[in-house]
Amino acid sequence: MAVFTLGKRPVTRLANAAGPRILVVDDDTDMMRITMHTLAGAGYRTMPARGGAEALRQVKLTRPDLVVTNLTMLDGSGVEVIERIKLDPETEAIPVLALTPCPSNDLTRSAADAGCDGFVAKPFQGTLLLREVERAITRSGSSWGPKGPRPTTPPDLCA
Repeated sequence: MAVFTLGKRPVTRLANAAGPRILVVDDDTDMMRITMHTLAGAGYRTMPARGGAEALRQVKLTRPDLVVTNLTMLDGSGVEVIERIKLDPETEAIPVLALTPCPSNDLTRSAADAGCDGFVAKPFQGTLLLREVERAITRSGSSWGPKGPRPTTPPDLCA
């Protein structure tokens, strides 16, 4: 087990885990810590990216099995991250989940149009996040599960 610091708090990561690698993108340190802790606790290998530019570099370098991104970040929206991942032939098959605040229906529609593979409303319950992560990985056709269709419209997260 490896421990690294995210802000002032240590985050534990399974260094030699055999599970899927997930890149977590968020400029909110506390939200990133919670997301990474939830995923690592379920056996996923997590990697942090503190914004859109860092996320795009990490996607190219590490080829994660999944990207979980906040849609609203200071250095650029998660929609731009999704668009850039999905428009690049080298990374287009990587599934992307978006963490989104409920009121942004236009933002979730833009993310869906960009190729987002799923949505989780913030604040999230750990079980919901883990269920959506498993669905995205299973649908992606990676070695972690059979390929399946991605949703074409975002869910109504405010219902």
